[in-house]
Amino acid sequence: MKQKTRSRILITLMIIGIALMLWGNQIMRHYDGYLEIFKAARHQALPQFIIGLIILCIGYVLTFVKKKQ
Repeated sequence: MKQKTRSRILITLMIIGIALMLWGNQIMRHYDGYLEIFKAARHQALPQFIIGLIILCIGYVLTFVKKKQ
């Protein structure tokens, strides 16, 4: 039971992380004048990238944490 719950949490974290990374990418791609004001677009999308990357890293690390029993 605990293994199923743990797996579901990890998969959910990975999906949320990937979704946030894609969302940040879409913000950057559809930003008006993308090439001219790349820094402003990056600044606007940076929180989604950071949060998404952190969630992906947490999910990846938790896949290797062994059960303590």
